[in-house]
Amino acid sequence: MIPDLPVAATIAPDGLQAAATVSLMAGAMGRALALSIEHVNTREQFGRALGKFQAVQQSLAAMACEVRAVEAAAAALAARLDAVGLDPVAADFEIAAAKLRANRAVGVVTSIAHQVHGAIGFTREYELNRVTIPLMRWRGEHGNDAHWAARLGRQAAGFGGKGLWEMLTER
Repeated sequence: MIPDLPVAATIAPDGLQAAATVSLMAGAMGRALALSIEHVNTREQFGRALGKFQAVQQSLAAMACEVRAVEAAAAALAARLDAVGLDPVAADFEIAAAKLRANRAVGVVTSIAHQVHGAIGFTREYELNRVTIPLMRWRGEHGNDAHWAARLGRQAAGFGGKGLWEMLTER
């Protein structure tokens, strides 16, 4: 179970809390995906596993794309922090990009996870709500979507077209 406390604040100094939260979000989304895949492969409807229905497969594919995108953003952020010695200022672009990507994925991931689980996903006894409830909380921590989009946009504009491309390719 994911504890109901400010986890990022306990494992990272101020400047790295958003980065730590992205990692937590990536892990929780991965767990929501695993639970969803397990559920649709074991739950039957109309004599077939839910996972055999094309609509369910399409929903899970969309969910998996979001989860993998957040995992990739978290990995890129971690690599940048490794390269700059955990300097959050030098990794500000990656922090903003990863937090925005994670924030935007929360709605899609939690929605699809709960759709494929049906009512069982909302019960306290079932593990899904223990990963989706923290995801909703983490989405708003350290700034909402608008905050991170504005921060990322200011940085991208500051680099200019050529400068942005050079920065992205050198990293």
